[in-house]
Amino acid sequence: MRASAWFTAIVTLAVAAGLLAFLAATPDPSTRARPGRPGFGGLSKAQVDARMGDAAAYHAALHRTTVTGRSAAANGLAWLTAIAGSRGRAAAALPRLVRSSPASPLSKARVLAFAAWADDIPAGSWRVQPRATARRPAAVGADAYAVASYVDVYVAQAAGPRRHQRIPVTVQLQGSGGTATAAPRRWLLRDVVVGGPRTFLRAYVDPVVVHRPSIDVVAPSSERVAAVRLADAGQAELLELRERYPGLGSPASVTAWLLDDGRDARRVLGAPPPPATLTAGTGTPHAGSWLTPSGDVAIELNGARLPPEARADALRRELTLVTLRDVASHAPPALLEGVAAREVRRGRGAGPAGSTPAGTTAATEFAPLAAALRRGDAGVDELLRAPAGGSLAPGATPAERRNASLAAEAIVGWIEGRDGHAAVVRLLARLRSGASMPAALRDVLDVDVVAIEHGVATWTTHVVGPPSVPIAPASGIGGATTTGSTEGTTR
Repeated sequence: MRASAWFTAIVTLAVAAGLLAFLAATPDPSTRARPGRPGFGGLSKAQVDARMGDAAAYHAALHRTTVTGRSAAANGLAWLTAIAGSRGRAAAALPRLVRSSPASPLSKARVLAFAAWADDIPAGSWRVQPRATARRPAAVGADAYAVASYVDVYVAQAAGPRRHQRIPVTVQLQGSGGTATAAPRRWLLRDVVVGGPRTFLRAYVDPVVVHRPSIDVVAPSSERVAAVRLADAGQAELLELRERYPGLGSPASVTAWLLDDGRDARRVLGAPPPPATLTAGTGTPHAGSWLTPSGDVAIELNGARLPPEARADALRRELTLVTLRDVASHAPPALLEGVAAREVRRGRGAGPAGSTPAGTTAATEFAPLAAALRRGDAGVDELLRAPAGGSLAPGATPAERRNASLAAEAIVGWIEGRDGHAAVVRLLARLRSGASMPAALRDVLDVDVVAIEHGVATWTTHVVGPPSVPIAPASGIGGATTTGSTEGTTR
């Protein structure tokens, strides 16, 4: 009994000693109370006020930094937003708190170049999206910020929604008029850094964008007058084409890119011009202009193949092809080329070529086709049987391509003269529905390809005048007239 009591007493003492050791132990010696560092119970009022003052200064500095950063971001983004379309506007239109003060001659050149690039782009086509705003390393007391953003520029596109080009832009600002406790009162624009690939709008050193409801025209600013004229003409032309070719899926809008020459096409549009536009002397009315796969119109401004007076014709031709873009994968290229050629002639204000008296300019134009028809090598049937989606007379010589263009217009001219413009629209609609060319000709015009070829010969004879050698009728074809307007051969 006595031994058990001793054992219990020893165990109790051991446990008590362990608890005391645990409670007295401090893992981090730096947290132990020291004589020179009073604990909470001995902290004086003066010491509390000092510590609170330090916190107030800290929060005041943090508040100034936050306000300054937000001011830099807001003013930098405001300047970027206002610079678009700023040409001709009062200087007060730009943010009043931002004053241009480039950091170096190179910075000045960059600021001026960016302003010149942006000030002719409509504000409605320009959107600024902020990125992170980072404080740059700077001297003590200086407020230097880099406001990073994306500038989104939009232009029309026939193939779908508007084209969207995103351009990274960083505006470097320096605060002015600030104090140790107050944020800067104004900002100095020190530099502008622009990134992204130099394509589309960025391929232009100083572009002008003329916006109309149905067309955007992009051109070098030196061609501002031409861009405005073509935008006005294109807007009116698209509205008229939609009325003339209803139900064929014409796009809501399109962009015309005016290029100094064909070499700019790769930089602006990402691809060179089609081969047909690179061969001088083809005799075709559309050398120097073409349609891109996305439905954009490209026009050379200063190329030797396209004088200024032909720009309106080029735009009208390409806009016709844009209007008939949904038909292009179903119709032979000659039919579309012929429709475009007829629209160009109509847009000039001239009468239909089929009603032009012999000896006029039109007769001179169609004389090579008349000669080819007399020789029997015009190839009208091959043009009508050609697969859709290709080009007109691929691999042909310049003379052959010229005759193919004339034959394409003659095909449409004969149809219009025989059955009117509505017949052309019905033929295009029938092809768009999936019918083959022979079936569409039979369903709409009640003729076959051979009859078309003979009708073209009659139509061309009327334009140019009677040939020196009579044209023999095609096999199995009869009843042709000499007017080209009442061709009665049917199946």
